[in-house]
Amino acid sequence: MSLFGKGYNDKALPVTDRQKRTVDSGVYQGTIKNAFIGKSSGGATSVSLEVKLDSGKTIFETIYVTNREGNNTYEKDGVIGYLPGFLTVNQIALFATGKDLYELEPEMEERIVKQYDSKAGKQVDKPAMVIVPLLEQPILVAIKEVRENKTKAGDGNKRITLADERVFNTIDKVFHPSTYHTQAELEQDKEASYLEAWKKENDGKLDDRYKSLDSANSTTVSKPAASGLFKGL
Repeated sequence: MSLFGKGYNDKALPVTDRQKRTVDSGVYQGTIKNAFIGKSSGGATSVSLEVKLDSGKTIFETIYVTNREGNNTYEKDGVIGYLPGFLTVNQIALFATGKDLYELEPEMEERIVKQYDSKAGKQVDKPAMVIVPLLEQPILVAIKEVRENKTKAGDGNKRITLADERVFNTIDKVFHPSTYHTQAELEQDKEASYLEAWKKENDGKLDDRYKSLDSANSTTVSKPAASGLFKGL
């Protein structure tokens, strides 16, 4: 046998260029293929989205819409605001159906969907409540490509920052799929201008949050903690 193995094998898969798993930061049209409810170990409610982009790629993202007490708001310095994740998914619901997220709760159905199982270490078929009215609806979203450090669980609520990196996509902004307005622009009767401003600032740019191990510190995060699933606006 050669030092480098058995040489050429005509049964081996052909050589191909490695394809990028993420999409570049940009604004994308797509179709919602799945939207189902999940719970964190601490009790926070999430919505997992599967979106088939018109460009051909499919993106998956799990977005937390409540904290572990079941609230979709936070309070800071005496000011109450909505959780960013709730705003994102609620805007998707508004633009897709004309209804707020909590109004879609009666129309959810339990279905079998593929979900990651931590014990199995892979995607498995499991039951989940699916937000049926969102399925097959058009969507227009600004997506960021993000690079950051991987983390692992530490003691208690601590997360330990690792030197390894991960690159992923996240929905940064939601637009009306036909008028290109944001929710704020529609409510304030403004022209649709934010989309172009976002593109000018972010198109094709990597949101690089990675820190070298020397400067990265272990961080304590609040485990997202459980009324309706979403509560009203």
